[in-house]
Amino acid sequence: MYSTLIFVQCIGSVMVICVLGFQLSVTIPFPSETFFIQSIYLFSMIFQIFCYTWFGQKLMIKSERVTEACYLSKWYEFDFKVKKSLLILMTRCSKAIVLSAGIFDLTLETFTMILRTSYSYMAVIRTVFGDYMTKKQSTP
Repeated sequence: MYSTLIFVQCIGSVMVICVLGFQLSVTIPFPSETFFIQSIYLFSMIFQIFCYTWFGQKLMIKSERVTEACYLSKWYEFDFKVKKSLLILMTRCSKAIVLSAGIFDLTLETFTMILRTSYSYMAVIRTVFGDYMTKKQSTP
């Protein structure tokens, strides 16, 4: 239900992380109030994405353990209806439950991918900005 909203929020967070990282590394001097405020905002954006992916990872791990828990129970002592229900449950749980945000799953792998992507975009912007500043300084 919320997958599209979470997807848009994650993409927006990638852009914010990228721009804030660029600002912090190039344009804002270190010992300033603006630097610390934007650093806190950057880390809050990273933490927000981390929360989505952390709980998505936990849900996936727990859902993978349901089949094992059913098998390790004393299923052989139950009546036929319970055995049949456990079999259906084990069959359904053979595929892990995963939180999804549009086109990607919310796992810790996704978190690292988001951070890498943000850093890559930041590096591109930084390179373009450096080239722009070099050209600006060389022209009279």
